[in-house]
Amino acid sequence: MKHKALSIVYPNGSRIAQGEKVIEVRSWKPPADFDEDLLIVENHQYLTTDGDIDLNGTPVAFVKIKNVRTYLESDIPLACASRWEPGFYSWELTDVRPVKTNDKVLAARGLYELDWMHPEYHQFVVMTDQKLDLCESAYPFEDIVQNEWTMWLDEKKFQSPSLNRLQLRPVLTDADFEVMFKFMLITEKATADQDVEVVKNFIKDIRLMAKTYSGQWYLAKYHDQVVGQ
Repeated sequence: MKHKALSIVYPNGSRIAQGEKVIEVRSWKPPADFDEDLLIVENHQYLTTDGDIDLNGTPVAFVKIKNVRTYLESDIPLACASRWEPGFYSWELTDVRPVKTNDKVLAARGLYELDWMHPEYHQFVVMTDQKLDLCESAYPFEDIVQNEWTMWLDEKKFQSPSLNRLQLRPVLTDADFEVMFKFMLITEKATADQDVEVVKNFIKDIRLMAKTYSGQWYLAKYHDQVVGQ
């Protein structure tokens, strides 16, 4: 999964993840229309020249940029900074979601694109309690039969993540769609793919498509707990 990322030298990435550092100070601004999740990657060396990279970065948190403004001397404690200088900008960070992983990823200068999957979510082939008329093949699995399903799932919810039997229940009522909406909010937050409004619009679109094309959406349950859709 692709994310916009920002590398920050240790220990300030960890300070952001812990909620201690709520302002990031930079000499440049992000794009004015930037409103997506930002993955904070902590590394141990300064990248001072265009093209510098470090392959030993570690994802530590997802954040949102609430506001970008002129750096003030009063921002020093909130930025965990040691001094104030003119000509810099304060990035106000919010919606901090810490990530715990030992994965090593690319750290680069500026805002950069990083292809990385949240460690708690993996794509599983799962058994279902019913056969489906149509089942698409999905990467990285090429041969999927009618009573198997591929989806990204939180492995912590399973006793055995290798092969599990799911119950598929059709999404029919307003209450069903509300359950699916709440579940999608959790997974989308974890994978940093979309925000609340995008999920709301997605639910609206699939309700319209299901009505128009007589399609069907399912909630996947494992031991009576919703684990997928």
